[in-house]
Amino acid sequence: MSRISRRTALQVSGAALVGGLTGVRLGAQAPAAPFPDSLVQQKVRDIVALPLNADGSAKVFAESDLTPVSEIGVLDRNANKTPQVELDPAKHKIKIYGNVMKMAGSLSLADLEKLPPHTQITKLQCGGPKPSGVVKWSGVRFVDVCRLLGVETMAQYVMFVSADGYVTTEDISVATHPQSMLAWKMNDGPIPVGHGAPFRFIVPTRWGARNNKRIAEIRFTASAFGFNNS
Repeated sequence: MSRISRRTALQVSGAALVGGLTGVRLGAQAPAAPFPDSLVQQKVRDIVALPLNADGSAKVFAESDLTPVSEIGVLDRNANKTPQVELDPAKHKIKIYGNVMKMAGSLSLADLEKLPPHTQITKLQCGGPKPSGVVKWSGVRFVDVCRLLGVETMAQYVMFVSADGYVTTEDISVATHPQSMLAWKMNDGPIPVGHGAPFRFIVPTRWGARNNKRIAEIRFTASAFGFNNS
């Protein structure tokens, strides 16, 4: 994964905040207004609550509740671009990094198929009303992936990096929740390109944007992830 300098990271953070204040998306033309030098009031986005149970787990649905894949909207900043990734799960390999586990290197579908298969039907819900849908995901529990890799108890965080550079990080307790999984099937078929082929991290106890698509790298650490000083 390419690294960025601390200065660049700060610039990105500042641009993101200004974008949130002015409605300009990160990556769009730089806003004309200067960054505010004091706290200012902003509009908070409307959030639709996740369908969670009292214990914090995600609600489980029945096959009869499934939403056809064609009816589930795609929230993807690169939806109009062809992802530079092998779409066949049998050919794609996920890079595994970190020094808090016994195994690292390239993780393949053949490795994953040695683990207990797991299927669940949960709701994929973003922060707003759409895109959302009740989806049947098939793959393996991520906690079993951690056992395969021999992840040590000192590992506290895990980072998921997509083929297009989108990054999410989770506390290890969230990543190893019984409902968190690494999936390669959606409603009994291959995951479509727009929905994250070939592998997608599924965490139904979090918003849809945290269900990272096109997983290219997985990193483990005992402390926080950060930027280098170059």
